[in-house]
Amino acid sequence: MMRLRPRETRGGLGCGTVGILLLIALTVPAFWFGQTVWKAKQVEQAVNDALGEAPAFVPAPDGVVQAKRIEAFLRVRERVFESCSEFQTHLAEVIRLEELENDPDISKKEVLRQGFGGLKQVFRSGPVFLRFMEARNRALLEEKMGLGEYMYIYVLAYREQLQREEFSRFAQFEEAYVGGRARRELAQILRNQQGALETGEMSPHQAKLAAGLERQLAEMAKDEKPLPWEKELPQGIAEAFEPYATSLEALYCSGLAKVELSQKNKGLDFQN
Repeated sequence: MMRLRPRETRGGLGCGTVGILLLIALTVPAFWFGQTVWKAKQVEQAVNDALGEAPAFVPAPDGVVQAKRIEAFLRVRERVFESCSEFQTHLAEVIRLEELENDPDISKKEVLRQGFGGLKQVFRSGPVFLRFMEARNRALLEEKMGLGEYMYIYVLAYREQLQREEFSRFAQFEEAYVGGRARRELAQILRNQQGALETGEMSPHQAKLAAGLERQLAEMAKDEKPLPWEKELPQGIAEAFEPYATSLEALYCSGLAKVELSQKNKGLDFQN
């Protein structure tokens, strides 16, 4: 976790003293929390078994999310929000350590001294991530919401917030942006919607919706960056989210989009 995006800086994480300390901090927990990882992944397997894999989700033909599903999504957000805030604390500590290493007025000895002090905070990121995963997956089970539906609602509800991540305090982290796997699965979800929409003879309104979906898929195929409906939500979808805008904004967690939509490795079955 907590990988930095390439950028031009002097020193920087991954090649200096603090980078070595972070590598140790983020590698060692893998040996210590194996059973906890297994437990978190078992819950996710239960979500997939009960509600289907993420790419299998089929939105309503018009893409509109019903009020009761937005409310279910908000309840999931409430369950994970505490862990999100904890994770942000660790991201902030990584930023502080990087700034420390890049400060020409601080000696290497002082970097080491303060680096080891901050290492405790960074070291706790493994358990925080696992708590988040388990909380999210248990909440999804309770709300009968599969990962595909969660991803779909997440990128629509947080369209504007996700676009602002490039200017956030966490802009340098890969974790601030929706990952490649999630984008590919979202594209499949749109194709599922397209298939549902194009079943039978289409009205002029449905034809317009289908053309819009085709444009979104073309944009997503050209580049790994675009998300569905980045420029503007279709009217019906926008109207569905409007009454919940304040609640959704309050439960958004900057810097963690990739973490929020993370899943277990494909092909791994954690039933037993």
